[in-house]
Amino acid sequence: GPSSIDGPYSSALADGVPRVVIMDGGATDVLNDNCADMLTADCPAVRDAVAGAEQLFARFAQDGVEQLVYFFYGDPVDNPSLKAGLDLLRPVLQNACGRSPVPCHWLDLRPSFANHPEYVGVDGLVFTDAGASAAATATLNLMQQRCVAN
Repeated sequence: GPSSIDGPYSSALADGVPRVVIMDGGATDVLNDNCADMLTADCPAVRDAVAGAEQLFARFAQDGVEQLVYFFYGDPVDNPSLKAGLDLLRPVLQNACGRSPVPCHWLDLRPSFANHPEYVGVDGLVFTDAGASAAATATLNLMQQRCVAN
């Protein structure tokens, strides 16, 4: 659900409504509930992730956020079940981004992370310092290309 991002977002509102929200999300949904042998778009974890994202995007719109940049993980290293979950979740969250009431700019980090296992830690997913730098560079490039927050 939206609670993992909603809490920090609510706290940040004390400083005012942001013009742009930059976020990721979704991996813990498939990490915490892999739906055993039924990893499909009907998996409760996938449905909950999409519903949570949609609720959060609606809140952003209600609060007056102008734009959203949603970056999504590269392929996990040496974790086929997590890769299968992210491969399933990626397009449904991308579609939710496309339907967002706030203009949402989707960034798939797979091209930036391809052939760079050093970008993730021992879990195969969480960014190392080098991975965080690569993700930040890719995010900034997308924002510049699309004139986000000019």
